[in-house]
Amino acid sequence: MEKVINLTPDGHADKAALLNNLGNAFCRRFDHLGELKDIENAIDVKQQAVDLSLDGHADRAGWLNNLGNAFSRRFEWLGELKDIENAIDVKQQAVDLTPDGHADKAALLSNLGNAFQSRFERLGELKDIENVIDVKQQAIDLTPDGHADKAGWLSNLGNAFSRRFERLGELKDIENAIDVKQQAVDLTPDGHADK
Repeated sequence: MEKVINLTPDGHADKAALLNNLGNAFCRRFDHLGELKDIENAIDVKQQAVDLSLDGHADRAGWLNNLGNAFSRRFEWLGELKDIENAIDVKQQAVDLTPDGHADKAALLSNLGNAFQSRFERLGELKDIENVIDVKQQAIDLTPDGHADKAGWLSNLGNAFSRRFERLGELKDIENAIDVKQQAVDLTPDGHADK
């Protein structure tokens, strides 16, 4: 794939997509082998994909989200705060580029919430868990009940309420956690593996 990318000029319509796909391959190899060079290569080529795409490009938000996922993976591996800050930044850009009616908006919001959650777990700053609750609630509000991911997102929102309850001890948070986790259970059929 690298040979194809090297032969493709920067102005070519497919170059950014090719770079993003190469970055995905580096991420998969990193997940399998755990070699730091792979996630660094993933970040590099995913950043190139973003840099080559214009703000109005239909895939730019997805590529920003993928870049954020790569930064999150490296943060989990090395624990460097700059990586999770970069992840939050590019994931926020992805959300901002995506209109509310777009099919991917809820997933992008959920991914942004995951990045805030990672930073909260590291720093313990209340604003981060509040951001988790806010963006995960937005994701749920944009998602119809029959959607395959809604129950999982409700459960994750419940986890965020639980974490804030552990931090502040406010009864309303644990009540909200119970409420949204009950909704998750109610939306999941009895035979489902995650019920």
